[in-house]
Amino acid sequence: MERTKPRGVLLVDGELPARVLRDRICVVAEAAQSKASLERLRLITPDLQSAPMPDLATPEGQTRIEDCLDDVALVILDNLSALCRSGKENEGEGWLPVQEWALRLRQRGIAVLFVHHAGKGGAQRGTSRREDVLDLVLALRRPTDYSPTEGLRCELHFEKCRSLIGEAAKPFEVKLQPDSTGTPVWTIRPIEDALLSRAAELFNDHVTVRDVAEDLGISKSTAQRLKEKLKRTAQLG
Repeated sequence: MERTKPRGVLLVDGELPARVLRDRICVVAEAAQSKASLERLRLITPDLQSAPMPDLATPEGQTRIEDCLDDVALVILDNLSALCRSGKENEGEGWLPVQEWALRLRQRGIAVLFVHHAGKGGAQRGTSRREDVLDLVLALRRPTDYSPTEGLRCELHFEKCRSLIGEAAKPFEVKLQPDSTGTPVWTIRPIEDALLSRAAELFNDHVTVRDVAEDLGISKSTAQRLKEKLKRTAQLG
């Protein structure tokens, strides 16, 4: 099968209002510059259901989703707290029915993307047993200098990756912001480039190495290394 061939996608969203979900999808589709990207997208969301959303920790809830999987290659479940309501979030045993279901879908050639909330410490909320059979675990983190006025800007870190090595597994920063014409555009750059840019602004304002490290959430040695690199590339005044 061709890697570039469009695939069917089922997005199961457990909490967003349908209008908000629609608007967000339209923005992403516009940024992708492809209307075809929406042709194979199906949605299940509370506002569009006559019955309660399925509980995916139960066989009945899983069956309801499986009835919608014709020609689907990817299922996105957003998010686990809203869609898996049976059992206790902190207990590993409660995750087993969902894990077994995900493995059955994988056997059918259907990939599953789980979206989950982080706790106050930044790690995933609840049991870590969720990661046992996952091929890839991604963490989205806010940059230390993030402002809500920026919209979507975050760092993507690979916390577990079975098939990525080397450069492909390095973290990066991603932004979705309008260009000069108002068209949303994706921008991706390595984390170090983003840190270097923010460090240059601080150092040019005569901020100390210690304070730069604190502002950027990095070690003093990393901040010093960034300063030296900026000097070598003549980016410091």
